[in-house]
Amino acid sequence: MEEFLEAYLVAARLFALLHLVLSLVVFGLLTSFVFWKPGPGEKALAELDSRSQHLRGVIGLFLLVGIAGTFYALWVAKDKLGAPPPLPTYAETSDGPVAVRNAPASIGAVLAPAFPVGLVGLALTFGFSLVLDFVEHAKRARLVRQTEASSQQTEALVGTAHSSLQDLVV
Repeated sequence: MEEFLEAYLVAARLFALLHLVLSLVVFGLLTSFVFWKPGPGEKALAELDSRSQHLRGVIGLFLLVGIAGTFYALWVAKDKLGAPPPLPTYAETSDGPVAVRNAPASIGAVLAPAFPVGLVGLALTFGFSLVLDFVEHAKRARLVRQTEASSQQTEALVGTAHSSLQDLVV
């Protein structure tokens, strides 16, 4: 775990910083969404959908930053590894000649920053999406309750008006 954090925070610090800035933006948008009070009427559901989709788009940027960081780390690793030798060299052993490749001492150390950036981006996308789903579900449930209460009031008003009209006609 220590190597994972070191690879993420040190070797891929640009992408860790992008994830941090994006986390602050998403946290601010989510806070605004939590305290948003939908107005009455049919437009409330459309506005809820619009706000939710906007947040989902911003949350999706975590994954984009993670993928970009992974590709960048692989690109840097390619430069550190250098070009492979065109043909393998041969070493004499007791069993005969054996092909030996000139590989870096630690491919894992060169490729270490590639994995954490993508994984952190995926985890942040998943985590913030779960929070958004929870908040959106609560908002939708509240809208449904308000709509049902409003429709019951409307039905009662129509019923009263109908009986008043019947009294006038008779």
